[in-house]
Amino acid sequence: MLIVIQIILTVVAWKRGWKVKSLLPIGIGVVLAFGIGLPAALAGIPKHDILMPLLLIDLGMFVSLVVMIFRKPKLRIDEPYPV
Repeated sequence: MLIVIQIILTVVAWKRGWKVKSLLPIGIGVVLAFGIGLPAALAGIPKHDILMPLLLIDLGMFVSLVVMIFRKPKLRIDEPYPV
């Protein structure tokens, strides 16, 4: 359910002018989650022991997308304002 909300937030951030940069939170979050989850699963660590770091990654993705929605991207002088 949370991934659906994150996808919606990504689309809203994209439309607010962030364009490709709006994909970074989800991309970084997925890479970090696999970087933590896969070695932990291969080492036999129980799921409940790695739940908190994965929830913090998810929360970080959510917060960064919300911040992107409420802040306009900084534009360089030579760039036209996105429509």
